[in-house]
Amino acid sequence: MRLNCSLAALCGGVLLAAATLGGCNAAPESASSRSALAAEAKSALATFESNDPSLEAKVDDAYAYAVFPDAGKGGFIIGGGGAHGVVYRNGVQVGWAGFTTVTIGAQIGGQGYSMLILFQNDAAFENFRAGGLKGSATASGVAVEAGAAANAGYRNGVMIFCDNMKGLMGEASVGGSTFSYMPVD
Repeated sequence: MRLNCSLAALCGGVLLAAATLGGCNAAPESASSRSALAAEAKSALATFESNDPSLEAKVDDAYAYAVFPDAGKGGFIIGGGGAHGVVYRNGVQVGWAGFTTVTIGAQIGGQGYSMLILFQNDAAFENFRAGGLKGSATASGVAVEAGAAANAGYRNGVMIFCDNMKGLMGEASVGGSTFSYMPVD
């Protein structure tokens, strides 16, 4: 009986985390928040390219890309995270993006980071816009350091980079990320 109660509590916690984190809108609600996010995304992209000059060519060659300047995650057994981002095509903002992550397993701590997602072609970008990009965003990201981008390659039309890691998180967990997209008004 004790095992069933613990399992029920654990399942309830996962559902609560999913309900809480599952509704990340693609764009911040206020105009001032959108403006601040756009400025932060430009700054984050400049930092990515400064930390790894080989990344600039990858960004220039990408069909489209999304910048999440202030992503975060945290957890203790049940974890979650997310962020808002800005989506670009040919260097021009075309939309807003959001993602949420829910995980379960051995984990403790918290971490902040910036994330850059490159889309190789129209099919990969359309999949993202339609909500088809799922998975563990941070698990498949390449940590940015000088020269890292030169050897990185696309996987299913997507390439993910993480930079500016802050905090400490130890984890051996499973979970997934869900992305949302909204075109610029």
